[in-house]
Amino acid sequence: MLLVAGDGPIRGELERRAAGVDGVRLLGHRSDVMELLDSADVLVHPTDFDALPTVLLEAMAAGTPIVATRVGGIPEIVQDGIQGLLIDAPAHPERLAQALGALLEDERLRGELGTAGRRRFEQCFTVERWAAATRSVYERAIERSRAK
Repeated sequence: MLLVAGDGPIRGELERRAAGVDGVRLLGHRSDVMELLDSADVLVHPTDFDALPTVLLEAMAAGTPIVATRVGGIPEIVQDGIQGLLIDAPAHPERLAQALGALLEDERLRGELGTAGRRRFEQCFTVERWAAATRSVYERAIERSRAK
C-alpha cells in the first residue's frame, strides 16, 4: 500500500494519476503523522528543494528508514547509507525505484537504517539537544559582545 500524506498545489494532478490504481491512497493533510510513520516500512521524500523537512526528523524519531533527494539541508539530516538512501534531484523514477526497491526487498537493511535514524535523532535532534545548541549560540554571542 502506498500512502501519500500532505497537500499542495499538485494534489489534483496526483489524484488524476492515482485514479484507478490499486494500492494507492492520497490522504491529504494529516495531523497524525507519527502514527502513520510507526506503521510505515519506508518514508519517501523526493523533493527538488527543502531546507529542513521536519518529516525526516519525525521518520527518524519513529525509526522509519528514509529515501530522499540530496537537496537543501537533507544531507545534514540523513547521512546516505546510514539512516536512509539519498538520490540526486530531480528524483528520476528509475533512481527512486532502485533506492526504494533496495529497502523494500531487504528487511535487515530497513531495520539497520531505521535504528541508526532513531539513534541520530536522539543524539542530534531532540528538543533538549536543539535547546542546548541554541543556548550555546546565544552564550557565545554574549561572550563576544562583552569582550569588545
